[in-house]
Amino acid sequence: MKNINRLTALSLFGAAIATFTIDPQTADYGTLSSFTRANRVLNATVEAMGGQQALRAIASTSLQYEADTRLRNQSAGPNGPWAEQTGRGQIAWEEGGSYRARVEANFRGGARFETTQLLVNGKGYLRNEITGQWTPMSATEISIVESGTTSNVSRAVPTSLLQSALSNRSSLRWLGERRDTNSDVLGFALGDGTIVTMAIDRSTHLPQLWESVVGDPVLGDVTSSVSYDDYQVVDGVTFPHTISFKLGSETLTTWTLAEVSLNHDLDPDLFLPPADSLLGTYEPAFSPVQVGEHLYAMRLFSGFSNSYNILLAEFEDHVMVVEAPLTDILARFVTGVAQSLFGDKPIRYVVSTHYHADHLGGFRGYVANGATLVTGRNTATQARRMVANQSILQPNPLQGADPSIQVVENELTVDEGLQARIIQVGPTPHVDDLLLIYFPESKVLYTGDHFSRREDGSYGPPNESLIWLANKLEELELEVNLFVPTHGAPTPIEDFRRTIAEE
Repeated sequence: MKNINRLTALSLFGAAIATFTIDPQTADYGTLSSFTRANRVLNATVEAMGGQQALRAIASTSLQYEADTRLRNQSAGPNGPWAEQTGRGQIAWEEGGSYRARVEANFRGGARFETTQLLVNGKGYLRNEITGQWTPMSATEISIVESGTTSNVSRAVPTSLLQSALSNRSSLRWLGERRDTNSDVLGFALGDGTIVTMAIDRSTHLPQLWESVVGDPVLGDVTSSVSYDDYQVVDGVTFPHTISFKLGSETLTTWTLAEVSLNHDLDPDLFLPPADSLLGTYEPAFSPVQVGEHLYAMRLFSGFSNSYNILLAEFEDHVMVVEAPLTDILARFVTGVAQSLFGDKPIRYVVSTHYHADHLGGFRGYVANGATLVTGRNTATQARRMVANQSILQPNPLQGADPSIQVVENELTVDEGLQARIIQVGPTPHVDDLLLIYFPESKVLYTGDHFSRREDGSYGPPNESLIWLANKLEELELEVNLFVPTHGAPTPIEDFRRTIAEE
């Protein structure tokens, strides 16, 4: 597969050259001249960074940073302005080996997390620093960390990228120049076949940024880029101390590095896997658990600080899916489980509690197969944007279609052998537009983001969103025995009350 990706990269980079003249004697379509010029630029960049020997000698890196983030997918509404968040982190890794990152952040509505990710010997672990609980990562989670930029900054810093370029010189192509930024633009393939483009300052010969193409559920195919500034010499290597992460033209996160260390002896305990006795477990994915009459809660995925659950509700002649997290492909698996539970009853409704991508990102997979999206007005606006986007990397199953969307302004009741009350309760401390889904016969309430139990079974302390939810339930006079949250695990009312009492 890597060889196929490498060949694909070479073809794309050759096609990207704007103008060239074919020499009838050599039949050079621009590939050789582009390759030669790119290597000249790379050589100058390597020297400006400290030299090839210094770069190749980097065996370990550790960073400490302060982060300023604009929460594009975690703000009050889909039209901005985006909420701003500060955070911090400590990251250490060995080139081609182990990786450890600790991140602290706070979200709108009072939610806070402190987590550590550890990859070692092909395995991954997650530690909740608030509770001290370690949990093994699934293969999917490990893949996300290994392929990410902000989640695995070892792929984002120029030292690691230039080492990849040196190791994959045959893939190098000069793509052109940017006169507005006075830069040469190179393309090359990373070791895993990922194709990246890097802009090199023609005066300093230092990397300005690198970018790749990613599929975004709202924007479609878009560039994801990392830019560099404030270069300083660290242990003989020129290293940026400001790193900015962008999606398209929008800066989402900027890291200011407070400390950078190269080739210093790292504490071996940093990469020591936790003992089996310290490990918690996740509930298995796609294993429905009955939580009420005709009601099944099901975990879809366990993430770095959150798990993702949906609710399946069986009516007389159809099925309702509550929440559509993350990605369209999950709809296929959920549909299979629904068929095993309910036979040939179709999924008629998919309900999304709010517009955040981790709650809405998978709705198109259901609507493409005949379901109606039931949601609030802001979320409907975001859903229509997702329907309109174009993507090669993440094909849009509804592109160009007129989706079936039902907006809940106040309350919608579905009463066909089972009753469901879908109640608009926004604005909240977390989001402007929110649905609660209540099943009165079983006294089960589904809620997104306002109450969740940690993976180790602990709660609290209560935050602004949780206190708001408790007051709203009292106002609505909803008698709840069990909460099914998007994140966490089904939670009895006694535990909810105990958490509120901790205020």
